[in-house]
Amino acid sequence: MGKWKDGEDGYIELTEEGITQFKTILRAIHKYHQSLTLRSENTKGSPWDFKRGLLKAKDCRIYVKATEDKHVFKIYAEIIELGQVRNHESWYHIDGIAEAREVFERDGNMTNHPVFNIRCLSDLYKDNTK
Repeated sequence: MGKWKDGEDGYIELTEEGITQFKTILRAIHKYHQSLTLRSENTKGSPWDFKRGLLKAKDCRIYVKATEDKHVFKIYAEIIELGQVRNHESWYHIDGIAEAREVFERDGNMTNHPVFNIRCLSDLYKDNTK
């Protein structure tokens, strides 16, 4: 697919710092997901196969697009090897952290819950884009 420009089709490319933080989020989700799934989910060709490769990739590009639902983002990622896109995939990411923050704010628990100290995809979308 090649390198996109910021804003193309509504996607925003994450900065280097944003990619690092995105991988931290993805790694936490993967670790949690592994504890809940059968071994077959960890085999080649599983929905997590590309994401595991992305976590290991030294060079990648990650694009994020907001959807109509403020807690759902479309992700498009490319794994780059030797200057070429080796693999790419897209998926939807539901930002449960931002959703939880909204619930706590609505209930008046805005500062005393740890969820406000966790970096989430909504934060990356707002703050760490090129």
